[in-house]
Amino acid sequence: MAQVMTAQEAGVEESFSLLMVGIAEMRGVVGGTAIMFQCDLERSQPNDEDAWPQDKTYCVTNERGAVHYGGVQEVVLDGALLRIVFSESATTALALDDSIMEMSLEVSDTDREAIRDGLRRVLSCGRREYQPTILQL
Repeated sequence: MAQVMTAQEAGVEESFSLLMVGIAEMRGVVGGTAIMFQCDLERSQPNDEDAWPQDKTYCVTNERGAVHYGGVQEVVLDGALLRIVFSESATTALALDDSIMEMSLEVSDTDREAIRDGLRRVLSCGRREYQPTILQL
């Protein structure tokens, strides 16, 4: 059964070479579910001959501080519904209840578009084999 949440807070921040997309369950509440995606823009596009390890790609973190590099298999944004499918290793590392997370984005259209563009940029960082196989944003 998919892990379902309603996100009331979402944003994108770009600072120097870091790009971060954050989505949180409740605005200003400690203990709610939150998930962040980030990448290093300066090192985001390796040469295909480079032997970049997985930890040089984007990372996913949560409200507990757990981190996993790569691990997003699918991302689909359909209207206000964001569906993310994580790999088994990401599900374990992030201590998720299920490999599928569905978020109803109760945020402004402007924030939703920023999330769409930010996720597209973050999840295309690093080597192709660590990028989602389905990216419908």
